[in-house]
Amino acid sequence: QNCGNDVSMSRKIQADNKAYICLLEEKLKPAFLHSWWLDANAYTETTRPLFAKASGFPLSLYVTKKMQSSASDAVYTPLQKQDITEQEIDKLIYKDAKECINHLSNKLGDQDFFFGDSPTSLDAMVFGYIAPLIKGPLISCQLVKHINGFSNLCNHTNRILSRFFPPTPEDMERQRQKEKEKNEAMKNDLDFPNKTRNMVLAGVFALSAMMAFAYSSGAVRIQDTNNDMNIYDLDEDTEEDMS
Repeated sequence: QNCGNDVSMSRKIQADNKAYICLLEEKLKPAFLHSWWLDANAYTETTRPLFAKASGFPLSLYVTKKMQSSASDAVYTPLQKQDITEQEIDKLIYKDAKECINHLSNKLGDQDFFFGDSPTSLDAMVFGYIAPLIKGPLISCQLVKHINGFSNLCNHTNRILSRFFPPTPEDMERQRQKEKEKNEAMKNDLDFPNKTRNMVLAGVFALSAMMAFAYSSGAVRIQDTNNDMNIYDLDEDTEEDMS
């Protein structure tokens, strides 16, 4: 409190800053929590394994359930008084979140930050919500798809990452390893038809060589049944002539 760039802002800008932060908390936060903790597939495949690994056993058994329960209370409890189902609540919170993102994109425009050339608490709040979504593993989340449609918000996240969170040597090494694995996978895909062709040709050559060796060594004999039949017929004709 009373520190950072917010202090130097005019009262009007401070009021606007707080208003947008309230908008984030009211409209974007519920969908953010739902995307991570209440979507069944995301929770089972992504959120729970990530937090379980971070907290360790046996604490993970308590932490993940506790956080999921807290997220459910934060999302559903305020709207249950409206006498609507959870499915209707889900549609409503994502609708509100998308409208909030639209407002944020319009407010940011072509600026580097929301209120000038330096970040404020609003920039920090927006980054805190958007960065985990577009940089995390929830690629199939409808909220992520909507955010990716606004290049200025994506650039805002990348700008803060590059300026205030430069990659560590460990991060750079992991990135290099990922790119190496990706390139190797692409190379294997390109080589697949040639490998298959070579394997077939090698198999045919090996089979031909084995058959040739077996024939030359006498292990395999080829009998001409037509010649045998002709000789048999010739013998019968000869016997008839002699009689």
